[in-house]
Amino acid sequence: MNESIRLFPEADLLYACDANWWQKTGFDWRAFSGVRVSACAGPHIEQGVDRVAVSGNEMRFDAPGVLGGGGNSGFQSLNLLGQLAVRRVALVGLDMCAKDARHWHGRGWPWSPPGRRLCDQALDRWRVQLDRQAPALAARGVDVTNCSEISALQAFKRAPLNEVVQEWLT
Repeated sequence: MNESIRLFPEADLLYACDANWWQKTGFDWRAFSGVRVSACAGPHIEQGVDRVAVSGNEMRFDAPGVLGGGGNSGFQSLNLLGQLAVRRVALVGLDMCAKDARHWHGRGWPWSPPGRRLCDQALDRWRVQLDRQAPALAARGVDVTNCSEISALQAFKRAPLNEVVQEWLT
């Protein structure tokens, strides 16, 4: 893990765990000036992306740079934010449901491996794993608000994003 992750937690942070995302996304991540982090190997690691390890399905706060996997980047991102001592998080678009077929490596996502489709069972497993981590995040001092209009997550408080941002600004 690069020291910049621990030394500059106030910096903008980009996290993606899928190697195909780094290689095939239309987003110009090379121009992103903040800290870039990934859990997968690939040529992006040689291009200024810090690497973390993923182990298990529980949030990990004991070893900087080792994250609980949880099966998805949302889980891993929250774990990383907890390690960086971020105190307030607004979840946007982390819905953990299949209402929109484009989500979760469904139709049309350019970085999805050929033939890879996610079933409702995987979404349910991921939702349960993330919901179970709400107490660990709270104990760490991370205040998580789910701002997604559609979300199967149940363990985090809910509020519209504009209200959360307004509260943070006051």
